[in-house]
Amino acid sequence: MKKENINRRQFVGGLAATLPLMTTFPQVVAAKTLGLGGAVAPSNRINLGFVGLGRHGRGVNLWNLAGFSDCYTRVLCDVDRGQIPLALETMKEVGAEAVSKKNITQDWREVCSRSDIDAVVVSTPDHWHLPISMAAIRSGKDVICEKTSHTIAEGRDLVNTVDRYGAVFQMAMEDRALPEYRRMAEVVRNGDIGKLQRIEITIPTGTTNQIALREDPVPDEVDWQMWLGPAPEVPFQKERIMADYKDYIGWRTIRDYGGGLLTDWGVHLGDTALWAMDDWVNQSYSIVTNNEYLGEGLFDHAKVNDVLYRFESGIEISIKSGGPSLKFIGSKAWVGNSGWRKPVESDSQKVMNRVYGANDLRLKVYVGEHRNFVNAIRSRGETMYSAEYYHRISTWLICGNLAGELDRKLYWNPRLEAFENDAEANSLRSKPARGKWAI
Repeated sequence: MKKENINRRQFVGGLAATLPLMTTFPQVVAAKTLGLGGAVAPSNRINLGFVGLGRHGRGVNLWNLAGFSDCYTRVLCDVDRGQIPLALETMKEVGAEAVSKKNITQDWREVCSRSDIDAVVVSTPDHWHLPISMAAIRSGKDVICEKTSHTIAEGRDLVNTVDRYGAVFQMAMEDRALPEYRRMAEVVRNGDIGKLQRIEITIPTGTTNQIALREDPVPDEVDWQMWLGPAPEVPFQKERIMADYKDYIGWRTIRDYGGGLLTDWGVHLGDTALWAMDDWVNQSYSIVTNNEYLGEGLFDHAKVNDVLYRFESGIEISIKSGGPSLKFIGSKAWVGNSGWRKPVESDSQKVMNRVYGANDLRLKVYVGEHRNFVNAIRSRGETMYSAEYYHRISTWLICGNLAGELDRKLYWNPRLEAFENDAEANSLRSKPARGKWAI
C-alpha cells in the first residue's frame, strides 16, 4: 500500500477498539480478465474484507474483486453462515486463494477493527449500508458500498466522514462504465436532440403478492439480531431476509430495510438521466406520485411506481413501473433504449449516425466500478461514484418514496437539504435506531 494510506490507517488506528456501534442487473465479467495480468507481490496487494455475501455480494462484488491479482480476500463476513460455502465456491471459480476458517465471521465489527484490512466491501441490505461504511472509514479503511443510502441524513453523515478521514469511497454501480448509457448522455449533452424537455424512465413492477405477518423459527445459521441491527425489533420471517430477484420479494420491498424498486432500479437508469442533465445538483424540484400499494402485510413499498419530478429548469423526470427503459425527449428528437443495456434508439437518423470528435463534448470513459475502486485506492484519486454523488442520487430517490408514503406533493430544496414548508416530511429525513445500535 502507498505510504499515505498506511499513515492514514495509523492515524485512526486507535479508533478501532472504540468503534461506535451505529454511526441483478449488471452484466458480470470474470474479474481475472480485468486485473493487472501479472503476478503481484503479497506486500503490494490490497487486503479486502467482504461484509454481505448474498446473491449480489458474492455473484458480482466478490466475483470481481477476489479475482484481481492485486487484491487479496482476507475476511468473509455474513450474518447467515449458509452463504459462506457459496462464497468460497465463488472464490474457487475465479482462482482466488481460499479464506481460512479463522477469517470467517458473522460480525462486521470484527472486519472493521482489523489492522490487516485495507478496504471493506459492503453488500448488505440498505439499512446497514452506511453504518458499516462509516465505521469502516473511521477505522482507517476505504470502502466500496452497494447503492443506496437508507435515509437522507445518513447520506450527509457519510460525506462528512469520508472528507474527515480522507477515505476513498465508491458506490458499487456500473452504469457509467457501460457504453450504451454514456452514448445517450453524450447525445443529450451535445444538444443533438435539441433542448431537453422530459426524461421517461420505466423500472420493473414490484411483487403483486402480499404476505401476511408471522413468526418463523430463526435458522441456526442466522444471527437475526445482527441482521436487524438498527431496524425495529420484529420476529424472524424468512421473506424478510430473502431477496428473490425474480419476484422482487424480500428486504428490499420493506421500508425498514430497503428502498423498494424506486431506489433499486431508479438509481441505475436515474444515474444516466442525471448525468445527461449535468446541472441538476443545485436545482430544487417538486415530487408528485400516484403509486399503488399492496395493502396490509409484510411488503409496504409500492407495487406500482408512478413518480414525477419537476426541476427548476422545467425538465421533468417520470419514473413508472413497467421497464426497464430510458428515454430522453428533446425539442428536436428523442434518444433512449428499451431494456437493460439494449441498443440505443432514436427517431432521428442523424442522432444515430452522429460521430463525436475532438471539438465535441466527450464524457469520461470509465473502467468497471471494481477496478475503478482499486485504482483509486492506489492513486488516492476520485472514484466513478463519490460519496457526495451517492448521497445526492440516494436523496433524490428517497424523496420520491417519501412523497408516495405521505401521498402528497413535496418540494425539495437541495441547497438546504430540506423539504419546503413540510415539518412531517423533514422529520422523515432520518430514522431512529434500535437500542445499542443508536449513535
